[in-house]
Amino acid sequence: GACRLLDLDGLSAFVGRLRPILRSRRVRSELSASDLARLDGALLTAEDYLRANPRAAKEETDRRRDAADALITSVIRPGHPLHPAFFPDRALLHRHQARALAAGERPATRAARAAAKYGVLWQP
Repeated sequence: GACRLLDLDGLSAFVGRLRPILRSRRVRSELSASDLARLDGALLTAEDYLRANPRAAKEETDRRRDAADALITSVIRPGHPLHPAFFPDRALLHRHQARALAAGERPATRAARAAAKYGVLWQP
């Protein structure tokens, strides 16, 4: 067999991370039946694809992951009570940005300060 790097951002990891969240009682009680069916259907489609194509090209699995992510993002918008459960990284980023803006910092200023401190380019 061929050795391949473990892809922590791939479709399989994406589905594996979201499946338990989607099965939780909280999610099932807060989402409408139609939204729950749409999200569950997207994950089932992804799982079926992965089973049928275990050696699928990364570009194709990334495209499918991005499509599923777009669907989830359209249902679970920022400010939705379930947003931190589905997107913990985005929730942390939004919280950090809100604190920085409340302190009067502009994103470009923070990026410039970080670049000077660490000697690397930072995006605002």
